[in-house]
Amino acid sequence: QSVQSPERPWPVQRSRNPLEVAKWARWSDQIIIIEQSLFYSLIGLASHRPSLVFVQTWFLATSARSRYELNIQKSIISRISTVAAPSRAVADSWGCVDKVIPNGYDHILFQNDSKERAFDLIFLGRFHTDKGPDLFLDALTSVLAQKTGIRAIMVGGGPLFNECSERIKNDPQLQGSVTLKEAVSDRAEVADLLNRSRILVIPNRWDEPFGMVALEGLACGCRIVATKSGGLSAAAGGELTEVPKNAPALLAKAILAALEGQQAVPTQSKSVREHLMRHRWESIAKELILNPSQAELTNS
Repeated sequence: QSVQSPERPWPVQRSRNPLEVAKWARWSDQIIIIEQSLFYSLIGLASHRPSLVFVQTWFLATSARSRYELNIQKSIISRISTVAAPSRAVADSWGCVDKVIPNGYDHILFQNDSKERAFDLIFLGRFHTDKGPDLFLDALTSVLAQKTGIRAIMVGGGPLFNECSERIKNDPQLQGSVTLKEAVSDRAEVADLLNRSRILVIPNRWDEPFGMVALEGLACGCRIVATKSGGLSAAAGGELTEVPKNAPALLAKAILAALEGQQAVPTQSKSVREHLMRHRWESIAKELILNPSQAELTNS
């Protein structure tokens, strides 16, 4: 199936037919494979084209058999392709990654536009146990016991949305402080919400392979308080306060300290500016192109 549109002026071919895929592989100079795929790696090998496999999440096996199969797949792919990961944390979990290529962000949308910071705190993400919206409310309850006038907003959707909504409604202190907003699909609106918030709180229980929200929050000038979680620190360029997982008291303490700090992250500082520049898509695109020595290695 061929798909083309004004947003994607290049041809998009959708096919699982090995001969059709091989034809397009031979047409290309290099193959970029998102997620580990033995099928596409072997196509690249047969077509004598270098391939870059981008593993986006953890090396996870649910059983001894799946671990055995994954190890075989990993062994073959790492021999015939260059393997990349979005963070050092993910790279370490695989043990066969050749280079770390972080995710990119839309620097046109996500930038510090110096809006008035109407909210002190923002939780932005899926209302799921992994993302810790309940921990955010636990920590906020402790914060409100020590500091009044806090304005917080929670944005997202998911299985815990109604539970969190009821908890806020039934707690007068939370009800007076928290604005609850369902999931936002418009990325421009997400950027606007981050720009109107001082501190982005990321209370994850799940280890984030990368942590796009941290990168976007940093770009919009948010201070970040987060649990120690996978690639979050790397995504934020180290510009965050980290606390242990499942520790709402320590999370509250870190939030209170951040509230005493300045309004926004100095996004024009040299370190932050360089970090954001590296994560622009034009910078990422250059890293996705294999140099001649890497290309020769994957074809050898």
